[in-house]
Amino acid sequence: MHHADILSLLRLAGQDHEKEPSGFPGTMGPAALLIVRLWVSGHLCPGPWTEPYDLARLPRRETEAYNLGIRLAIISAHNNASAACLRSLAKAGHEVILVGLMGMPNFVFRSRYCRKKTLVPDPSSDLTGFLAATESIDAEALLPCSEPTAMALAGNPRAIGPGHAVMLRLSDKLYVARRARAFGITTPDTSDSEEFVAERWPVFLKSRMSHIPKGNGFIKGTRWSPRNPDEAIEIIRSNSELMPIAQERVQGPAWGISLLMWGGRARAGFAHRRIREVPASGGPSSAAESIPLPTDTFRRLESWLSEEGFAGLVMCEFKGEYLIEVNPRPWGSLPLAIIAGIDFPKLLVDCWAGQPPSGLPGYRVRVKAHWLKGELAHLASCESLGMALKGFFGILRPWPIFNFSLDDPWPALWEIAVSLRPTRPLPTSP
Repeated sequence: MHHADILSLLRLAGQDHEKEPSGFPGTMGPAALLIVRLWVSGHLCPGPWTEPYDLARLPRRETEAYNLGIRLAIISAHNNASAACLRSLAKAGHEVILVGLMGMPNFVFRSRYCRKKTLVPDPSSDLTGFLAATESIDAEALLPCSEPTAMALAGNPRAIGPGHAVMLRLSDKLYVARRARAFGITTPDTSDSEEFVAERWPVFLKSRMSHIPKGNGFIKGTRWSPRNPDEAIEIIRSNSELMPIAQERVQGPAWGISLLMWGGRARAGFAHRRIREVPASGGPSSAAESIPLPTDTFRRLESWLSEEGFAGLVMCEFKGEYLIEVNPRPWGSLPLAIIAGIDFPKLLVDCWAGQPPSGLPGYRVRVKAHWLKGELAHLASCESLGMALKGFFGILRPWPIFNFSLDDPWPALWEIAVSLRPTRPLPTSP
């Protein structure tokens, strides 16, 4: 692998950066004042909190007039990526339709930038209904912001993203582990054979794809941590529909490189490291920091993705020197890149409209941000008091929040409110 890149990342991961990035306020203001302001303005009242999915009761604000650009639909309204894309593209002057999935907590519907919205079936359970509903959406372009929607729309002539075959290849963790090596990118040894388990123990198991096409939808993949080889082999034999693969265990800091690929070359690049994850044992970022872009690794990824014919947004996950997997869609920590100066959604739509950036945009490093709901989930998953205390004090740091802004606080607040409510069936129509 590229030892200079890895050593610099390890040094950076070990540093305790006390100085906050310039350009960000030291605090976001007292929570009590925010609650009072929302209450007085009519945006916090008993009705919406007891019925959080009554979309007809959403407050409507008069904001600045937009010089409408492209009419596009963001597909998904329940994650950080869709919130980031909505804010970015609405501020850029595009006419955005926000499309939520039935049965999902579509908290991004609460954004002040959500002017037009609709609900469609969830492709995970009703792929045919989803495709029929999205076909009727009056938009020039479709931007899927979750893995099931991206897989369902891959190859659609209006979808901004890769073709269907490319999407399937890059979503296949076994293919990624093998193919990336041809471009000098180190990957863990990975196999779908039982013999590999016995030969390379210890290993861990995971589904070959995060969302596996099946029938009229997708089933969600999972991970296993077997205690011995016999248990691992039994998991492989009894979970064939989840397509288990075995991968050697690797250690190192968790970090990632994000790219905007268009026309066979990278139009933007960004790198980050994970400060905290959810669950605490490993997973998506609940807190992350921008880091310098490892140029050699970035160019190798660019060559590989160009060879694949990939176009769109992609985030490549690493652990230490190893590429673990590829996410060929907008990702959860996308807001961090925007905060640091790389507006991926805007640049993506610019490329789609025939106006790609002339060179790679720069960004600020050592910018930190976190995801409030993810931070709470991180605390709940900590296995020791020391880890929990470290996470708790980390949450108190006045970093920007992924899906929160002072001019648009509702998505983050609504996400927290919904997550704290007892589970109940969600409505299937607005």
